[in-house]
Amino acid sequence: MDYRLKFKKGYQKKLFLDFKKNLNLSERDLSNKFKVSRRTIRSWISEERTLPSNIFSLMLKENKKLNKYNKFISMTLNSNWGKIYGGKQRYKKLKKEGKFLKHHKIMMDNLRKKSISQQIPLPLNSNYFKYIKKQKIPVIPLLQTMLFTDGYLNEKANIISYTSKSICLINIFNDFLNELSDKKPRIRLRKNGVYEIYLYDKKLSKRLLKLSPTYKTKLGNFPSLNYLFKQENKTIIECLRLAMSTDGCIILGQESKNPFKIRSRLVFCCFNVPLLKEWRDLFSKIGFNTYLIKKGKDYISLGTTKKDMIKHFYSLGGFAGDVEISGKSTRFKGYLKNDLLKIALNIQDFKSWDKVIEELDLLSWARNLKREAQLGRATDS
Repeated sequence: MDYRLKFKKGYQKKLFLDFKKNLNLSERDLSNKFKVSRRTIRSWISEERTLPSNIFSLMLKENKKLNKYNKFISMTLNSNWGKIYGGKQRYKKLKKEGKFLKHHKIMMDNLRKKSISQQIPLPLNSNYFKYIKKQKIPVIPLLQTMLFTDGYLNEKANIISYTSKSICLINIFNDFLNELSDKKPRIRLRKNGVYEIYLYDKKLSKRLLKLSPTYKTKLGNFPSLNYLFKQENKTIIECLRLAMSTDGCIILGQESKNPFKIRSRLVFCCFNVPLLKEWRDLFSKIGFNTYLIKKGKDYISLGTTKKDMIKHFYSLGGFAGDVEISGKSTRFKGYLKNDLLKIALNIQDFKSWDKVIEELDLLSWARNLKREAQLGRATDS
C-alpha cells in the first residue's frame, strides 16, 4: 500500500531542491521522471501536498545521500487520510444536519478572499492580429499553434485556455478567441504572476478536436500537426513565429575556443518526441532547418546555430509580437526577443555582456522614441 509522508516544515522543499541540484533537473524533467504534472511537482516543492512514499523511494534510488531526510519524516499517513480526517464523513454529517450548503458557501467565500487573482481587461486587436488580418491569414491554425505550446483544451468541459507571463501573447490569444467564438473569454492574473485566459465553447472545442485528436502535449499523448501541414507557406511562417514566441528563444554564448566570439543558437522546446519531430518537419517545409537536441536519453528541443538559418528566421519576421524574454534568462529578462535576435545577427567581436545590455537598452530607447513620435503625430492630427 502506498503511504503519504509528512516532513517537518521546510524539509520536503529542501529534499526536492537537493534532488534537482544533484541531478541537474528542471521541473519539467521531474514531471517526466515521476509521470506527474508540473503542477503536482510544484505542490510537492511548496509543501502544499504530502509526498507519496513511492516517489520518495525513487528519489533515494537515484541519490542515496538523500537518506538523511528519513529522520525529518514527522508522520506516515494512509493514502486516503484526507477523506478520513474531514472529507466524505464530514460532508455526510453536514448533510444529515442540513448544514452542508451553508458550510460550502462559507468555504468558497474564504477561498475567494485568499485568492488574489484579478480580472484583466485587454484591448481588442493587438498589432500582431491587425497584421494577420491584413495578410488574410486564417486564425484557426494560429490558435492551434498556441494550444500546442502553452495552451490547453479540456475535451470533457470544452475549456480552451492559455497561460503565460507575457501579456503580449495573452492579448494575441484573446484576439484569436474573439475572432472564432461568440462567447467572451475571461482573463485573470494569478498570484504567481502568470496570466490565464480561458473560454467555455463547445462548438469551437469540437471544431479544434476534428483537426487534432488531443492538444495535450505530455508524453503518452499524440497530438497531430496534420492540419498545419495543409496550410499555405505564409500561414506556416506565422505558425513558426508564434511557436518560437511561446516556446522558443535565442541564446547567446561565448565560444569555448575563442571567448571574444559569440555563438548564437535558436531553440524551440517540446517534450513530446513525436510532436517535436512533426514541428521539425513543418519548419523545414518553409526552409527553416533544425536539428534535434537531446538531454539525457530523451530529445527535448529543436535548435540551429547556423547563421543563415538565424538570418532566414529574422527575414520571416522573427518572433511574433513584442514578446519579452522570460525570467529564465537572468541576464536578458524583460528585453524583447526580437531585439536580442537582431544583436545576435549583427554582433562581430564580443567585449563584455555589459556592452550587449547597452545595445539592448539603445534599441529599447529608439523604439520608445519612435512610439512617442507616432503618438504625437496622432494627437496633432
